[in-house]
Amino acid sequence: MISRTRFLITAAFVCHLLLSPRLVTSQLLASPNQEAATSQGSSATGPPTIPGEEVRIEAITQEKDGSIYKLRGHVAIRYGSYTLYADEITYDDNTGEATGEGHVVLDGGPTDEHIEASHANYNLRT
Repeated sequence: MISRTRFLITAAFVCHLLLSPRLVTSQLLASPNQEAATSQGSSATGPPTIPGEEVRIEAITQEKDGSIYKLRGHVAIRYGSYTLYADEITYDDNTGEATGEGHVVLDGGPTDEHIEASHANYNLRT
């Protein structure tokens, strides 16, 4: 009886270890292709600000007036290794200037920066 119990405990432990890598890796950041497929909001792609760099805009509502985007609701602007989040962002495609209102967060970069603010002016090109 003791050996049967030890066997069942060992088998349960080993099976748990087989499931662990899947749980851990499922929480990694999604690739850009997967993010596009699972995005809740609409997305638009503007011209590159840096040669070879694509700017991806995601928001619940989007308005475009010439080169000015007015974005509202769970806004995310992804460019290079940076992501700018906010409740509302006004983005000028010609100058690369983004003005965020509400809960503004800048994530990413070579040193994995994380900056939070209630208002931000940020130029994607400089």
